[in-house]
Amino acid sequence: MTSFWVKNIYYELTLYFDAWNKEIIGYGLSSRKKDKKIYYDGLIQILNKIKEEQIEEPVILHTDQGSIYSSKEYNNLLNELNIQRSMSRAGTPTLIQKINH
Repeated sequence: MTSFWVKNIYYELTLYFDAWNKEIIGYGLSSRKKDKKIYYDGLIQILNKIKEEQIEEPVILHTDQGSIYSSKEYNNLLNELNIQRSMSRAGTPTLIQKINH
């Protein structure tokens, strides 16, 4: 998540991208601080892409150890979406990676 100001309006932006081709495959944007919805909006976009492209390979979501990514609610949603979780040290960038077998 990154935050920025545009014309005195505060925004938070979360991007999900495919580590294979660097394509942005999901995002969330809000003008409210600590709006959890931006994380879930991106996940829904990822799920739609998986369904649309009929991806059968395992999908791994790689994140840092931020409070949202570590939350039970977020991880339950990953399980429901059949997305495997991967975490690195706190404060590192997030990546989404498709594993090809």
